[in-house]
Amino acid sequence: MTTMITHSASHWSCVINIRRTICAIGAVWFGLMICGPIPDAVALPTAEELLKQLNISARDQQGIREGKIVTWTASEGSDRELAFGMALLAKTKGENIVQLFREASAFQTIEAGLTAHGRITGGGVLDDFADVRLEPNGEDEALRYLEAEPGDVLNLGAEELAAYRTLKSAVKGGAVPVQRVEGLIRQGLLARYQAYRTKGLAGIAPYERKGRHRLLASDELTLATKQAKLVAKYLPSVYDAMSNYPIVKTKEGEAVEEQYYWLNVELSGRPLYVLSHRMLFRWAKPMRSLIGTSTAATITTVCSKVWSRSQAMTACSSRI
Repeated sequence: MTTMITHSASHWSCVINIRRTICAIGAVWFGLMICGPIPDAVALPTAEELLKQLNISARDQQGIREGKIVTWTASEGSDRELAFGMALLAKTKGENIVQLFREASAFQTIEAGLTAHGRITGGGVLDDFADVRLEPNGEDEALRYLEAEPGDVLNLGAEELAAYRTLKSAVKGGAVPVQRVEGLIRQGLLARYQAYRTKGLAGIAPYERKGRHRLLASDELTLATKQAKLVAKYLPSVYDAMSNYPIVKTKEGEAVEEQYYWLNVELSGRPLYVLSHRMLFRWAKPMRSLIGTSTAATITTVCSKVWSRSQAMTACSSRI
């Protein structure tokens, strides 16, 4: 989901482009918020110019100004994706957007089906995931993990599959060891978080498929990033951060804040575990805004991709 917010004398214009991706397992969400005056890498377009570049008609642009939610067709980057666009007008101040980001309020008020979430700090420890539960239907889900094989019922890496096989062999008969399965899920989330935080997309372990095939979720995230052509054009430093994470280079007057969360989202009666990476970019240098007259602009880019354990899921990725 890409949200662009530009300051006007009386309102903030908001353009949202949501791209849904059908893929499979454990999810990592990236959020990028660009806030404050933005350096003049390439002169930023006005809101009208930006809407035109997104192929939003003059009629729909007028609908946005009137407070309507407008949809348009967005192209897919592969046959695994289903894309659509939405645009709307949000009347608020830039500092309010920043505060909402820092409070991660979307996890508390917006996420449909979100049943639990928690903050991950620093290098991460198991206690950060203490509230991760196999909910709903804990016993049924635990059995799926114990019976896990390469395939798309559960998307797991080779080491994760081996851990569940070991647990299964150790608990033959008796009650379903839900808590022990939950313990392995927490360990898996921690390991994936730590690998991504230190190595970026290259650290994401592939998911085992039948016939010795593998699903590389990192490839799909890379594809989504390369398709963010307007980000690359107008905000190259942000694009570089998305492309080269964890190497995030900043210049004088630039600052970056990061947040990591885990989420449990109920999807079709099953738990979907998500790792969310959110970044706030700020600049001190003055320049014209997307509207063209202000010295402040806010652009929010939320990139999401799924690595969940579900068979087929939808997620959002950057696409502007």
